[in-house]
Amino acid sequence: MRHAVVSRVLRGVAVALVCLLAGLGQAPAMADPSPSRLVVATPTVVGSSVYVSGRFTSSYGTGIGGLAVYVMLDDIYQGTTVTGPDGTFSYSFGAPGPGSHIVSAYWSGDSRYGPASDGAVFGVSQQPQPVQPAPQVQRDTSLSISLDPTQASPGATIAISGVLTSNDSPVGSSLVSLSVDYGDIDSSVGTGDDGRFTALMALPDGDTFPGSFTVTASFAGDGVYIGSMARATGTIVAPPAPTASPSEEPTPTTTPTPTASATASSSSGTVGASSTSVEGSGSPMAVVSVIFFGVALVAIGALVVLGLVSHSHKRLARDERRGFGTDFGKER
Repeated sequence: MRHAVVSRVLRGVAVALVCLLAGLGQAPAMADPSPSRLVVATPTVVGSSVYVSGRFTSSYGTGIGGLAVYVMLDDIYQGTTVTGPDGTFSYSFGAPGPGSHIVSAYWSGDSRYGPASDGAVFGVSQQPQPVQPAPQVQRDTSLSISLDPTQASPGATIAISGVLTSNDSPVGSSLVSLSVDYGDIDSSVGTGDDGRFTALMALPDGDTFPGSFTVTASFAGDGVYIGSMARATGTIVAPPAPTASPSEEPTPTTTPTPTASATASSSSGTVGASSTSVEGSGSPMAVVSVIFFGVALVAIGALVVLGLVSHSHKRLARDERRGFGTDFGKER
């Protein structure tokens, strides 16, 4: 009876474990992983470093990429590298002391490919000496800047440009520091591939200011190039005073005042015109205008007199005809 209970309990635990593993996605693989092969080439010692390379392949000789390979030296773990798309890998570490040594590479395996390992023997004849880098000779540089404009008033904005070169060749991707003794400017700017740089500065606005300002550009240098510096000076001038528009004075003109008089007599039929006088005429045109005006007045006066005379004659003729008709009637 007890054996049956224990058996049932064990079966229940087994089923629970299988369900748990299946729920976690870690159920044991039903198929065995494919065989694999790992080959390590003979390491190379260069200076104080050891370079290891090899290849991981399937049983068909196809390179497998993306697998982690553990590298060991004399059974001491050195590090992990990953195979490339064609299954090759490489790794380097510091060279051990003189003597014979073994480098081994190990793949732990997974559900696709079984574990694999390989090793290679190499020797170190003497204690490796660290490779000293060859000293570099720094190159001279030349820095130039210019201002646009070179003469400005307070409150103006000035464009600054320059170029950093070395033996007439541009020096790009370098930092140039900028400063000015009067005004505001960016503290630093980078050079482009052509070695050129640009920046803007603003002159303070106000009534009091110095007569000039100086911009300083400097390159601190690095491991390849020696530093350099350049300066440019500009002039500050007062803004031009506003100019008042000239007032237009009226041009004095003299208007001639013609004086003309005409007299007419209805009884005698005579017309008289007084002399025309011009005062203040200052040009021939004024004289002509006065003469024309006088002639016009005389003509108008003559027309008026002729009209009166004509009207008088017509009236007398009408009266005579009326008188003649009356008398002729009385006589008969």
